[in-house]
Amino acid sequence: MNYGVTRGYAPETRIGRQLINVGLYKRLILTGGLTIGMAGTGAIAQTVGDADNGRHLEALPNWQFTTDAVDPTDGAASSSDAEWTAVTLPHTWNAQDGSDGGDNYYRGDGWYKTTFDVTENLGDRRVFVQVGAANEIAEVFVNGTRVGTHAGGYSAFRFDLTDELVEGSNDIAIKVNNAPHRLPPIDADFTFFGGLYRSVALVEVAPVHVDLTDFGGPGVYLTTESVTDDAAEVAARVKLANDGDDERRVTLRVQVFDDGDAVVAEAENAVTLATGAREERTLELSISDPRLWQGRADPYLYRAVTTLVDTDGNVLDEVTEPLGVREIEIDPQDGFLLNGESMPLRGVSYHQDVEGAGFAATDDQKRRDFGIMDELGANSVRLAHYQHSRSVYDLADEFGMVAWAEVPVISEVDLTDAYAQNARQQMQELIRQNYNHPSIAVWGIWNEVSLQSASDVSSLLTDLNALAKAEDPSRPTTAAVLGRLGPEEPVMNITDTVGQNLYFGWYYGNPTGDLGAWLDELHAAAPDLPIGVSEYGAGAGPSIQAETTVQQDHTETYQADYHEEAYLQMKERPWLWSTFVWAMFDFASDARDEGEGPGINDKGLVSRDREVRKDAFYWYQANWSEDPVLHMTGKRLVERQRGDVTVEVYSNLPEAELFLNGTSMGVVETPESGRLNWKIELSSGTNSLEVVAVADGETIADTAEWELVTNDDTLLVSRLVAVDGEADRVVNLPYGTVIDDMPDLFDLPFGASFEFGDRPGDTPLAVGDTFTVVAQNGDRRDYTVAEGALSEGRRVQANREGVGGGLPDGPAALAVDGDAEFPTDMTDGGFWHTRDVLQIPAWIKVDLGAEYYVSAVDVAWFDPDTTVEGTGSMTYRVDAAPEEERSFAVFNESYEPVFDDRETDEDGRTQDDVGQVARYIRVTIDSSDYYMMRDGEPFQNKGLTEMSVYGGLVYSDELDIDYRAKTIQAGSLSAEDVAAELQTIGDGSDVEIVDGAIVVTAGDGQRRERYEITSG
Repeated sequence: MNYGVTRGYAPETRIGRQLINVGLYKRLILTGGLTIGMAGTGAIAQTVGDADNGRHLEALPNWQFTTDAVDPTDGAASSSDAEWTAVTLPHTWNAQDGSDGGDNYYRGDGWYKTTFDVTENLGDRRVFVQVGAANEIAEVFVNGTRVGTHAGGYSAFRFDLTDELVEGSNDIAIKVNNAPHRLPPIDADFTFFGGLYRSVALVEVAPVHVDLTDFGGPGVYLTTESVTDDAAEVAARVKLANDGDDERRVTLRVQVFDDGDAVVAEAENAVTLATGAREERTLELSISDPRLWQGRADPYLYRAVTTLVDTDGNVLDEVTEPLGVREIEIDPQDGFLLNGESMPLRGVSYHQDVEGAGFAATDDQKRRDFGIMDELGANSVRLAHYQHSRSVYDLADEFGMVAWAEVPVISEVDLTDAYAQNARQQMQELIRQNYNHPSIAVWGIWNEVSLQSASDVSSLLTDLNALAKAEDPSRPTTAAVLGRLGPEEPVMNITDTVGQNLYFGWYYGNPTGDLGAWLDELHAAAPDLPIGVSEYGAGAGPSIQAETTVQQDHTETYQADYHEEAYLQMKERPWLWSTFVWAMFDFASDARDEGEGPGINDKGLVSRDREVRKDAFYWYQANWSEDPVLHMTGKRLVERQRGDVTVEVYSNLPEAELFLNGTSMGVVETPESGRLNWKIELSSGTNSLEVVAVADGETIADTAEWELVTNDDTLLVSRLVAVDGEADRVVNLPYGTVIDDMPDLFDLPFGASFEFGDRPGDTPLAVGDTFTVVAQNGDRRDYTVAEGALSEGRRVQANREGVGGGLPDGPAALAVDGDAEFPTDMTDGGFWHTRDVLQIPAWIKVDLGAEYYVSAVDVAWFDPDTTVEGTGSMTYRVDAAPEEERSFAVFNESYEPVFDDRETDEDGRTQDDVGQVARYIRVTIDSSDYYMMRDGEPFQNKGLTEMSVYGGLVYSDELDIDYRAKTIQAGSLSAEDVAAELQTIGDGSDVEIVDGAIVVTAGDGQRRERYEITSG
């Protein structure tokens, strides 16, 4: 596929990596088509009508804000009941509650108002309001009259205010609403910050002007039709409007300027426009000896200036747009090519989110972010999951970052006309407003909508893809597809290219090898499909450190290890057209509760406040950047309990030398991966480490200080056996476990050991037996062997937990401790609750550690005797997911419903049959009106006391199996007949008869169960 496309603007002052002229830059801002994202400073006078003939743009300052109810028809929107607060745009009302966790941030109405003056000199000129973005639905009122409504929280829009203006003072009020709507996006893993989070400006133009009503676009669209060493042929398509009362004859002129302000191409055409006309003209331009936009290597930008001149020589309108000359090709075998040269896209994903302001980032903050991406060495950026501001695409042009631009068709899709119409509108706005940016290589049509299995959305996605192709035939389309979908899936065959969101080693699978194996399998099955990796990543909090790491532990070390393995596997496959780290920065996702704290997705390479570059950042910098890199990992893991340490350093320099307490540990040559290792032995107490290397004749160094301490850890870890660290129990040991088996079933902390007294190694361990784990420092912990439900002691998660907030703590872990007694003292914990009752469903899920046949789920809700009379009913549902999760959206796994909404108000307990093979069981509470008495006051709660999951390694359609008692009712059947009736889960399972009982061994060879045969 070959796509010759243009875009870019090229003024001249040092901004990032591009030299731009300040005077030209200012002229672009004040007279260019769109300045979306330019924050108002309050320094521009709010007066309309004193302009000359040309176009003028003024940012509107002095805004006031309220969430109170407002009647906009009162002109000034000055309801006596409303309390207004002065704010500066960009602004969001969720700056604080949108990232504190709980998924309970304010979603509703917010009102903004300001005033501006109109002079008597306005005459027949037109005035438009230009809104950079308002999340999610905006209504604009001028002097009490609604002038327009816009749905879609990420694109710019304009409304003509002229007919409602009066001489003198004019009031403008904008109502913004971010309540849940069934429009894109319906649901996503980020906070939907409400507000006017980009600039608002007035645009004043002559009656004849470049059209301002073209889906918020500039009205000028530049396409490079062909490129050779000698010339670039460019078509300038211009949309014109005559809003005056008379027919007008004008000259349309397009000029292309280089970075020295010299005209390198121009064309003009005489145009006669009837009153009320909307017409389009195309002018052909030829640039001799074109200098190409070459990404980071040379992000060269021309600028195209379109002017309308009347018969007296007056300039009626002028629009400046970027022009970058370049060609792209995306090939199934050769990957991404820029101007005929291979350039694998190694990039990051970027949300418009900053700490303390959410979506309301300033242009300075966005420039800072691109500077950090530039420091990383990334050559591309996925602008997820929606349209970003004009300034962001300008920065991508300027820094030479190839961009993936997309619309917010995410996860859940409504097959309604309203949803489809709005998705089409947002697609047209994205393309028309950003058509002229050379950085944009692909239009993204959706993200993970295949998560929704209830409806076939292929027809809608096909329609959106066709619309994107019609809007811009010069660029390919793409989609971020749910990971591990094969080429037979309809969503894999709609767009020109695809990316897959793949999280092997985080949400599923193994970090070493699984990603590469899947990519090879997919490429072999679809050799003619250009394939990329649109997301991959792992979460980490810089304060979360551990010497031994496990999947999803959010340690900085695991994240770095994950990225090392993932990147090297993708690097070996040059046919991948793109790979995008998820994500560049931590960002707000108020429904999350993980890592260092609630409300944040911590998969960023850099912290949300931009203060901390995690170790994984330097891994990519060593592989991508041309600047010298030398970074020692694990520096924040200061207190260490293992003396034998592997020191790992990331570098792109030829070699490095490590010193431990002043003694050289040797010089190591840097391998192609950029990962150097030394094995050392720490001394007791403080250890000083320094790694040094030479860059351009100068010595650079990185240092760390580690403290070797004695390990006091006694907590066991097991992949197969449940460990209840609160009650010091190991639950459901495999049948027949003997003492010698224990080291294979459990991971001991470093330096720790088992103690079993004088019992020999072949001694079986039975329920009630005890043993001891002795820490390296001599601390001891006694464990008891226990038996219970499959869920006891297992890992449990919930989308909200009522920890703190003035109520009894209610973490999800309390719901799987095996204690199903109803709480009677509501001042203490002992149950899971969600702190508040919201319309959003609350879910709790348990990971059984492996697949089992799940027979039933028992739930103890709350004691009816403690509830307020007339309350105590709830509606809930149960879902099950197998071992092989598909990907992550809101939940990690792909669930199948056991049953949909069920209401209970009987005795506070329920038992529901499941009858599925599953690893994950999820209970979702859709509504609840449980009220219990706490300190004499009603306490409303959404939650439960205990969930118990029962099942085992076998099942039968013919026999009754009691999974609690581990018995099988055989009637008159022999043991052999019973064994023949049993079905096992997974491959390699074995059923045998031992001393008249049934013994089942799972395919993993470690899980074993014993069932007594009864005749009752």
